[in-house]
Amino acid sequence: MVQRRLPEAEGLLRRALAHAPDQAGLHADLCEVLYYRRAYTEARAACDRALALDPAHPFAGLHRAWRIGLTGPEGREAAAAALAEDRREIWDDFARARFHARLGARDSALVYVERTVAARVFVAPFLNPDPLFDPFRADPRWRAAMGRMGLE
Repeated sequence: MVQRRLPEAEGLLRRALAHAPDQAGLHADLCEVLYYRRAYTEARAACDRALALDPAHPFAGLHRAWRIGLTGPEGREAAAAALAEDRREIWDDFARARFHARLGARDSALVYVERTVAARVFVAPFLNPDPLFDPFRADPRWRAAMGRMGLE
């Protein structure tokens, strides 16, 4: 996924699900890769399946709420409201990068991307396939940040 080899990642997940259809984690991962592929309706269904199998699955709920649930104009409003709270104990630089990207705030989003990468945050590579950053991909700052992770 982080290398943006999304059709391959989806195919592998679907093969795994054919062998283990009751694994909530595989459905959550499929949700994520479908989000990255911009197949939002299918992604929502995969997250819902994961949550039906395991209502407490942390990643399924996260993907459903913060990726799939915040697409479109309502996502911009939710991102703006979340940032207005600016609760430092909740929002880390990774989350702020995504919120700022959703709002179209390129410069501030890229500052948070750079901070996330510099801090070697475990989830930093997952910024690479995120559709929120499509408009930033040609920016030298984006390319440098992804390059530092070996993803450019």
